[in-house]
Amino acid sequence: MTLLAGTTVEYMRPMVFFVAAVIGVHTGVDDFLYACGIFRLPALYSITAVIGVLTDVAFLLVKQKFTPYSITALYGLVLPMVEMTYI
Repeated sequence: MTLLAGTTVEYMRPMVFFVAAVIGVHTGVDDFLYACGIFRLPALYSITAVIGVLTDVAFLLVKQKFTPYSITALYGLVLPMVEMTYI
């Protein structure tokens, strides 16, 4: 079948179509499971809350001084957990 001079229609091979369909279904199932997993995320919020309580206890009981080093360490612990809750 010729559309324009020198242009032909190319059809996809059935195997390529089947592989693309399998990849699409797999991606859809993966997205669905990811959406269902969002309901499990409050556990990560509770981990962040535990770290917050630990810093309060360290400040009150042990009289921990919040130096730039300890604040950087807390930032390095809390930030990845907060990022994991939104990923």
